[in-house]
Parts: sequence; structure tokens; C-alpha cells
Amino acid sequence: MRTFRQIQPILAALRSHKTAVILLVLEIALTMAVLGNLVFIVYGTIQRSHVSTGVAESQIGLIQSITVIGEQSRGTTAGDLAALRNVPGVTHAAYGGPPLWYVERDPVFLDPSRQHPVAQMYEFQGSQDLSRTLGLHIVEGHDFSDDELPVLAKMSMSKDFQFPVLITRALADRLYPGGNALGRVLYDGNAAARVVGIVDHLRGEITGRPDDDYSMVYEYVVGAQNMGAAS
Repeated sequence: MRTFRQIQPILAALRSHKTAVILLVLEIALTMAVLGNLVFIVYGTIQRSHVSTGVAESQIGLIQSITVIGEQSRGTTAGDLAALRNVPGVTHAAYGGPPLWYVERDPVFLDPSRQHPVAQMYEFQGSQDLSRTLGLHIVEGHDFSDDELPVLAKMSMSKDFQFPVLITRALADRLYPGGNALGRVLYDGNAAARVVGIVDHLRGEITGRPDDDYSMVYEYVVGAQNMGAAS
């Protein structure tokens, strides 16, 4: 009874200021909604930060080589990679980009007419040894062999040429549900590709969507070119 007497003046004041009460309740509700969304965003970000990209992140170093306009470079990509491989502790080196580093995303088709895309995939392209440099885990098929890789300076975009590629398990399941993707031919916007191996994961982005893990890798042999980019 004593407590009720203490709050009775407050209740009386609230009854006489209904507009202020309504505004106060709306303000509290809006604040709680903002805080709830903020907690949800922070929690989602923390969860995504623990998702693996599929590469050996703790063992990879990234070097960005930029060509100076107007200057003649004496180096070559092959020479640069050979120099990196001679550094103590370096086991593999390749030209190309890792996940989350401006990876191209293109439609993938199952027929050469390219009329109906099945999915959007991330395309990781680079020099020989890129898959080993990234530390990809192949679960089916095999890694690239030197004799099947095209030479960059002689690469052909003819309709008969098929790039050997690795694709992720998620992309294989999307393209060929219930079937075997090895040996199958797929198409991006420019070329045909033959699947030689399947890797467990390789995420182009980490957004929480299933298609983050729709990825393809292809390699080529570099020689005297000076590519001036990430390696």
C-alpha cells in the first residue's frame, strides 16, 4: 500500500500528459529496435569472421607488383616467381588473386549456346601452382598437371579448346545435383572448361550466402610476360 501511494502521483501525472507518454513509449521502442538490429549485425559479422575461405590463410603472403607507366621493366613474371620460390621458407609461389581480393564473378552455363546461366561463380585465375600456393584441398579428381596447362602467350579461345579447371564441391552440387562433375564441360562467358578436380571450399566472398562457395580455378603457364599485379 505504501508503494502504491508513492507512485500514485506519478501515475496521475502520466494520465494528464498522454502525448508525452506515447512519445516516450515510441522512443523506447525505437531505441530497442535499433539496439536489436545492431546486436544482430555484430553477431552476424562475428559468425562470418570464423568462416574459412578454403585457403591456407595463415601460410600465405600477398605481394602486389605495380608496373610504373613509362618505365621499361626488365623482369618477367616467371623470373619474379622463380625468385620468390628461392626465398627460404617459401614452398610455392604463383601469380593470381586470393579470396576477397577483387575476384571476378561470371555466369556459368552447361551448354555452349550460353542462353541459360545456371549460377554465378567466382573465377580464380593465375599462373601454374596457384592451387598449391592457396593450399586448396582437393577431394575428388586431381590437381593440375604441367602438361595440361595452356601457355599464356599461346592461349587459344577457339570453341574446341577446353581449359582444365578445379571447381568447389558446392558448385559441383549446384551444376550436377546427384551426379559426378569430373570430366564434365561447362562454359563461362568466353571459354569452355573441363573439370579435372573438385576442392572442398574456396569462397570468393563471405556474406553468408550459399553461392559464396561457387568457385572455379584455372591456371596457365607464364613465361616472359611482365604482368605487374598481385602474386
